[in-house]
Amino acid sequence: MVKINRLFRHITLCGGLLLGMTCSFTVAADDLKALKRNYRNVLLNPTDLSDTLFVDWIEFQKERDVDVKATFDVEAIEAYLAKQKEDGSWTDVDYNDKQRSAWSPSIHCSRIEELARLYYKGPKGFRHSKRIKAAVHKAMDYWFTTKPVCTNWWFNEIGAPKILGEAFVILEEQLSPSELEGAVEVLNHSRFKQTGQNKVWQAGNVLMRAMLQGDRELVRAARDTIASEIVLGHREGIKPDWSFHQHGPQQQFGNYGLSFVNIMASYYRIFKGTSYAFSPEQTNILTSLLDKGYRWVIWKRFMDVASLGRQLNPDAQFTKAYIALFAAADLGLSGFPKNTNTLVGHNHFDDSDYTIHRTKDWMASVKMASNRVIGTELINEDCPQGFYMGDGATYYYIDGTEYYDIFPFWDWRRIPGVTSFDDTAAVPKKNARNATDRVGGLSDGTQGMACMELNRDRLKAFKSWFFTDDCVVCLGTGIRSDSVLSVATTVNQCLQKGDVELLNGDAWEKIEGKRDFARQDLRLWHDRIGYIVLDGKCTVETGERTGSWKEAMGTYSDAPVKGHIALIDIQHGEKPRNAEYEYIVLPTASKEKVSRFDVNSIQVFQNDQTAQIVGVKGTDEYWLSVYRPGTFRIEGASVNIDKAGVYHLRKADNGLQVLKSNPFRITK
Repeated sequence: MVKINRLFRHITLCGGLLLGMTCSFTVAADDLKALKRNYRNVLLNPTDLSDTLFVDWIEFQKERDVDVKATFDVEAIEAYLAKQKEDGSWTDVDYNDKQRSAWSPSIHCSRIEELARLYYKGPKGFRHSKRIKAAVHKAMDYWFTTKPVCTNWWFNEIGAPKILGEAFVILEEQLSPSELEGAVEVLNHSRFKQTGQNKVWQAGNVLMRAMLQGDRELVRAARDTIASEIVLGHREGIKPDWSFHQHGPQQQFGNYGLSFVNIMASYYRIFKGTSYAFSPEQTNILTSLLDKGYRWVIWKRFMDVASLGRQLNPDAQFTKAYIALFAAADLGLSGFPKNTNTLVGHNHFDDSDYTIHRTKDWMASVKMASNRVIGTELINEDCPQGFYMGDGATYYYIDGTEYYDIFPFWDWRRIPGVTSFDDTAAVPKKNARNATDRVGGLSDGTQGMACMELNRDRLKAFKSWFFTDDCVVCLGTGIRSDSVLSVATTVNQCLQKGDVELLNGDAWEKIEGKRDFARQDLRLWHDRIGYIVLDGKCTVETGERTGSWKEAMGTYSDAPVKGHIALIDIQHGEKPRNAEYEYIVLPTASKEKVSRFDVNSIQVFQNDQTAQIVGVKGTDEYWLSVYRPGTFRIEGASVNIDKAGVYHLRKADNGLQVLKSNPFRITK
C-alpha cells in the first residue's frame, strides 16, 4: 500500500495539495516576492490536517491496516541518512541505472527535496538541524558535480529538474553562489517546448529558474506558457468533451491529465491575487475539466481502471482518485470526497471513444479505440500487458474495489468486455490501434449506447453496449478470424468476493474451479452482479491465481503475488466465421432478481454486421448502432438512415422519429 508521505510526495510534485496556504498577495512590484513566498508556502505547508479529504484518506488507509505516517516517515529518513556517503551519494542508489522508467537516481533528487522540507518543517530534532543541513548540501553538491543523465529525456528535462527545483525554492536563502549556479544549470535543461502536460512541466521548471534568478520577464513568459495550455481543442490537452489527451489522440485522465489538473490547481493558488492570476475563462475551463470530466470517472473513492492510463501501480485507483479530489478542493469545488460524488447519468466522451454510465448504486464504463483514438500505450516499462485494454474494456463497479490491485494476477488476454484470442500465446507488446472509423456512442443523459467495429490483430467483430439503470445489454456479431488461436469474449474478470453461483432449475449452486456450459439463458451471480448469457458456449472459472507486479509495470519486482479471480467468458472457437453473442449484466441485483428477470423485456431487433438494434419493451424507443446506412424496419415502422453511427429513435404516428444521432467521425 502507498503510505501517506508517498501521497504527499506525489501530490506535491504534481502541484495539487495546497490546503492551508496564504493567498493575500500584493500586486505589481511585489508580485515576484509574493510568488516566491507562496510557492515556498505550498511546498512547506502541503496540507491542513483537519481537512475532511485528508482525514478520510487516513481513515481509509487504517481500514486496510496500513502503517500511516503523518507527513515525514522519520524511520525511513533515518535509514537512508545512515546510507549517505561522505561525497553526498547514497549506497542504495544505482547511479549507473539505465532504466527509462523508475530511474534510480531520481531517488537522490527526491531525498534532497524531502530533506529540504524536513529542515524547515520537520519534527523536533530535525527542524533546523545541522545534521540535516549538512546532508542536503552534500547531496546537492554530488548532483552538481556528477551530473547524472537518464536514457529517458523526460527525467533529464522535466522529472529531475522539477523535484530539485522545488528543493532549490525551499533552500534559496541558504544557497551559496556556487550552489545557485548549479541550481540554475539543472533547471536550464528545461525550455519552452513540447505539448500538453509536458509543456506545462517544462514551463514550470523555467518559472522556478526565473524566480531564483529574479528575472521578472522570464517569470511572466513562464506564467503565460503555463496558462496557454488552459484551452480547448488543441491536439493534446483538454478536449471539447472534457477528456484529456497526451501522446497523440489518447485518453490520459489518470496520468498526464491528472498531473495537469493538479499542477494547474497549484498555479491557480500561487498566482491568485497577483497580476499573474488566471483569467475567469481559464479558471472556468479548469473547474469544468474536473466537473465535466473527472467527476465522471471517479466512483466513490476509486478511479475507473479505463481512465488510469498506462501507470497501473499498486493502489493506483485509490491514490489517483484522491489526487484529483484534492485538486478539486483547491479550486473550490464541492461534492467530490468519499461517497458524496452523487453524479448520475450517462456520458460518452466522443473525443476519446469512452463511455460512462452512473446510477445511484453502480457505475459501468467502456473504453474503445479507432483510427481517431489510441486505445492504450506501451512505453518504457509501463503497461507491458495492456494490448487489449482499448478493445471495448467494460468495467462494473458497486463499491469500487471490484478490480482493486488485480493487475499482478489478471489474465491480460481476458480483459472484461473484450473479444480477443483466448490462448496461452503471449500478449502482443505494442500500442493498441484499431483500424476503423466505425466507433462511437450516444447519450440522452440518462441512458445510452456505445459501439465499435473491432478490426486489428487478424480479428474482426461488431460490438455494442446498451445502458439502462437496470442493466447493460451487450451484443456482438460478425466475429471472425483466420488464426488457429481460439477466440473468446470476456463477460467479466474481477476479484472473487464470495461464491460464483449458477441458477440450476430453481436452485443456486456454487461453481468451483473451471466449468464449461453450452446452454441458452445461462444465469450466474457473483458479488451483487447478475449475468445472463442468452446463448453460446460459456466458461466460468474461479480460484487462486499467481502473478507479479512486473506484469503491470516492468520496473516492479517479479516476486509472486496471489489473488482470487472470478472469470466468465463466451467461447467462439478457432477460426470463427460469423460468431455472435448476447448477454445481459445486472449490477446490484439479488439472486432473486436475476432468477426472475424477464429477458424478453429487452428486445434485440437486429444483431448483424449492418446494425445492432435494441430497445426496452413498452417504451417505443430504440437504440441503433448502424454500421452500414440503409432502411431499417422496427415493429412495423421504418426509417432511412444515410450515415453510419449511433441513433436514438422513437415510434411516432408517421413512423420512426430520430430523437438524437451521432454519426461516426470519418477520418481522411
